[in-house]
Amino acid sequence: MSRDDIFRDAYSGSTGDDYDALVEARAESERWQEDARREHQNARYWQARAEQAEEETIEQARLNGMGSEREARLLARVAELEAERDAAKKALEYIHTIASSVLHGAATGQQAGISPWNMTVGTKKEILRTIDAALVRKEETV
Repeated sequence: MSRDDIFRDAYSGSTGDDYDALVEARAESERWQEDARREHQNARYWQARAEQAEEETIEQARLNGMGSEREARLLARVAELEAERDAAKKALEYIHTIASSVLHGAATGQQAGISPWNMTVGTKKEILRTIDAALVRKEETV
């Protein structure tokens, strides 16, 4: 015996119009239940999507924070290395100035106790070439 038969037997004393109205009401009720079930499924789907999007957003924010911290550390390191480079460059220029002064008999060299008169021309040129090569290499690495 089907559900409709049971329903019909329960209302067998009713007029045909009453029975048809009840069947229609039951069908409408089932449609509403089906619609409600679909809406509930949609709500669960969209809730899950919203939670997933929130998790992804939080993870992306975390990664962005890590990236900006790393970038700040790297920028600080770049500034530190640039300062070292500038100090080394100034030191090499100072050494070059002193060496040139010494080799050409300026007062600075004589005050340092180095007499250019005791050096041969070849030694003087070799010292200047070495200093110049060091400056060039330093400029290339900068």
